[in-house]
Amino acid sequence: MGASASINLKYVGQGPSGGGQIIADQTSGPKAKTLYAYGTLVSGSTATTAPVNFIDGVQSLGKTFVLPLWKVAVNATTSTYADYYSVGADSQIAVGDTVAVAGFTNSGNNVTNLSVSKVFGDHFTASNSGVVAETNPAATASDTQGGLPVWVDVFYAGNPGGLDSSTAAALFAMGGTAGYLEPSSVTTTGFTLNYPTVTTSGVTIQFGAVIAFSS
Repeated sequence: MGASASINLKYVGQGPSGGGQIIADQTSGPKAKTLYAYGTLVSGSTATTAPVNFIDGVQSLGKTFVLPLWKVAVNATTSTYADYYSVGADSQIAVGDTVAVAGFTNSGNNVTNLSVSKVFGDHFTASNSGVVAETNPAATASDTQGGLPVWVDVFYAGNPGGLDSSTAAALFAMGGTAGYLEPSSVTTTGFTLNYPTVTTSGVTIQFGAVIAFSS
């Protein structure tokens, strides 16, 4: 086993169990903006990183809403842009958001990552060189907003069973740069856990994580 398997976090108290739960802890005060979690790293023999999931690696901490669409038109000013007309209020979408459009008959109108450039009362504009004018009440636009932590901290954590293994204990007893855990590439679905080379497959390392939000 060269690579380390992905890790789904567990939570102290209330934590997210499904997409859209930006902050699941119901405690009042500052802790309401902070999640306390823990996980188990099972090392790969040649790996120094492992993916860590807030939920399952697919579901996001952000809030996703679906806006019904009824037609798409080629933008009158720039033909490589599309105007997507909605049934509801487009004010839910903001310029710079990335939306996923689905449900149109013409595949060129359906794009997973559309960057919104303008928002109007009844439609929004996005770059799409494959746009074809079409009326279709089955179409939708999905937008996920928020859910990105302002910081994540990880640390080697003791547990009721004692030290994970002699290998892990020796590694983290060194301290300094020899025994470290560090998060990187934080997204709304998880982050990358960086750790020192263990050289042996299957070594378990228990770690804790603190996940903080600004709002």
